[in-house]
Parts: sequence; C-alpha cells; structure tokens
Amino acid sequence: MDTQMKNYIILKNGNQMDFTPRDLNGAIRIIRQLESHINRLTEHSPYTIAKAHAPCEVNDRIKIY
Repeated sequence: MDTQMKNYIILKNGNQMDFTPRDLNGAIRIIRQLESHINRLTEHSPYTIAKAHAPCEVNDRIKIY
C-alpha cells in the first residue's frame, strides 16, 4: 500500500524534476515551497503535479496466439 501512495511526480515546464515520487500531500508541500519564490501577480507557476507511471519491462508485453 505504501508504494501505491507514492505515485506523484513534480514537473517544471513539462519536464520531470529530480524529486522522487511521493504521495499527493508531499508533492503539494514541495510545490508550495518552490512557488514561495514566485511573484504570483506577474508570473504563472511552471510547476505541475503528475502521476508517476511504472516503467514497462519487455516481459510485460501481451502475447497474442
């Protein structure tokens, strides 16, 4: 269950940042910290929270007979 909760990543301008995947509350805390240095009256936030996807392995392919 713990690994299922840590499935959110942080993007900056659409590119994944170096933070490890975490739960939603943890991602929100980081975004708030990052945005604390932004003048929200003149700038839009470049940060987005996205779902992390598990990497696919070659063995996970569907076999068609």
